[in-house]
Amino acid sequence: YGGNLKGITEKLDYLHNLGITGIYFTPLFESPSAHKYDTTDYFKIDPSFGTNEDFKVMVEKAHHLGIKVMLDGVFNHAGYDHPFFQDVIKNGKDSKYKNAFFIHEFPFIDFNIEDKSIYLSHFRPKFDTFAFTPRMPKWHTADPLVSKHLLDCIAYWIEEFDIDGWRLDVSNEISHQFLRKIRETARRSKQDVFLLGENWDASMPWLSGDQLDAVMNYEWSHAVWAFLEHRSSASEFIEQMTLHLVTTPDHIIQNMFNCLDSHDTVRIRRRLQDDTNRFKIAMILLFISAGSPSVYYGNEVGMTGENDPDNRRCMIWDTSKQDYKCYDFVHKLIMLREKHTAFKQKDMYFIENEGLILSKSTDQEKIVYLINNSSQVITMSTHHISGFYINLLTNRSYEVTEQVKMAPYESILLKEI
Repeated sequence: YGGNLKGITEKLDYLHNLGITGIYFTPLFESPSAHKYDTTDYFKIDPSFGTNEDFKVMVEKAHHLGIKVMLDGVFNHAGYDHPFFQDVIKNGKDSKYKNAFFIHEFPFIDFNIEDKSIYLSHFRPKFDTFAFTPRMPKWHTADPLVSKHLLDCIAYWIEEFDIDGWRLDVSNEISHQFLRKIRETARRSKQDVFLLGENWDASMPWLSGDQLDAVMNYEWSHAVWAFLEHRSSASEFIEQMTLHLVTTPDHIIQNMFNCLDSHDTVRIRRRLQDDTNRFKIAMILLFISAGSPSVYYGNEVGMTGENDPDNRRCMIWDTSKQDYKCYDFVHKLIMLREKHTAFKQKDMYFIENEGLILSKSTDQEKIVYLINNSSQVITMSTHHISGFYINLLTNRSYEVTEQVKMAPYESILLKEI
């Protein structure tokens, strides 16, 4: 679509001004697809994005601006065009890479890879793959040749380009043993490198200190989505969030990658019927939750979209088409989280009545968030939190007494004074 690493380098000031302190890139390595999850060369930036040197320059500028860089490592599977797999196709049982993949029988290529009908049928190739697509043969990571190849990749991008983290694609399908090797290799290259897994459900077996530092926190996402889409009640939301908070250790929850959407999901605005006020509720929940809030590119300027590929529209850089009020709101939340330590605290207390009240405190401050997650005007009972507050969204100070009237899908974010 025309974007490249030099273009990203030019836009780093935009991200810095927004308050972004880290970037997670989906795969950048050479691959024939648009999504790049079918890697051909793990040591080469895809030419459509630029060169390895372009990437190095980008990382250096990002670091100068205080922005860390995390790459997407696809170590569960290779691309069909990867030299190892092509060698097995060519030489069969005589290939030195025959144990690099899970081949069921030889010969194993009995289809035309260019035949699009195989992707629309229940076709199953004679080798293990990711999601049954023959373009993504699964790695046998216990094989010494595979292990060395992938671990060399881990070390190469850390040592030669000073990246700060790896996001490991479908990490729950990679063996625990190999994840431990990834961690050992990464830590040797850079002591504080961050290892993030793509797990879609409860992930404690991966977070015991010997494998991943955190996961993409879809467990949190599912609870938020269900509540905001009215698929769960406030009581059910409280139960799900409380369970998440009490079962996740403090040092892990602070590292969790909290996301309202990603390249694999509907965008949050579309999920909430493109309603600005509902979007604001979601964003506040993101920024007052313990963990690392992730803003999917373009959300800050009002981008929307259904599932892939609609959720992967090109970034809107034309300022006349950007929602500047949305940008200001997201920027404000980023600044508030940086300023108020209570935003980052793990413990969250809930009060349910006509709406929902969330409270977070430290020894220095108390933050209270009132939500009307409905299309009706409500009167919220607020005697539990009566006192003097400043509204962090409007900077207006006032006294909260017995009741607060709230408009449909209204958010009130308060700090006790």
